[in-house]
Amino acid sequence: MRDRTLYIFAWPSQEDLVRVLIHIPVGLLIGFSYFVHWVFPLVIMGAFIYYEWSEGEDILDQSWKDVKGAIWGVGIFVVTIAILKLVGYLC
Repeated sequence: MRDRTLYIFAWPSQEDLVRVLIHIPVGLLIGFSYFVHWVFPLVIMGAFIYYEWSEGEDILDQSWKDVKGAIWGVGIFVVTIAILKLVGYLC
């Protein structure tokens, strides 16, 4: 049987889709904070991961799914900024 690790991480299942979607704004906030100072995304992402890690220890709700949503948000932000730079809207 093929290893499905990448598929499971990359695309959420039907029941996990809502959890991923509600954490995308966190990733977008992390991305936008880069325009203030380059340290802010590191601090916000570190605090978010620490929060999810400590929450996951208490209630065992597979909080890595929430982190996956934040990573998706950061990815959406990065792709959008790259496209805007390529078409000349951002310097």
